[in-house]
Amino acid sequence: MLNFINPRRFFVAQYIVDFRKGPYGLLSEAMRAGVDPYARDFVAFVSRDRRKIKAITGDDTGIILVFKIFSKGTLKTKINFVDHPAVQYVTLSEIGMLMEGSSYTKHKSAETWLPDRLKSD
Repeated sequence: MLNFINPRRFFVAQYIVDFRKGPYGLLSEAMRAGVDPYARDFVAFVSRDRRKIKAITGDDTGIILVFKIFSKGTLKTKINFVDHPAVQYVTLSEIGMLMEGSSYTKHKSAETWLPDRLKSD
């Protein structure tokens, strides 16, 4: 999925965004939430009715906008929308499931394994 962009980090916006906004409007929303698409951050915005996703990412050459409309229902993922600009860090797998319309629940991620000699106390 998205092999041509090579995103660095993935986020899901947790607030409602006006879906009439184009690339520059979504770019300003992403930056307002603390995400920088020019640094290859990928942020997905979910519509209030959970039937559409707009995602924005980019690199130093420009911005890429992805738009998906679910024709057979709504997203199964439960997103608790907040009033202020906030994003949640997610993994590539979770973004893949979101873009497919699958259900996932964000739990505490497993700790990264390190050899004992590299662990800090």
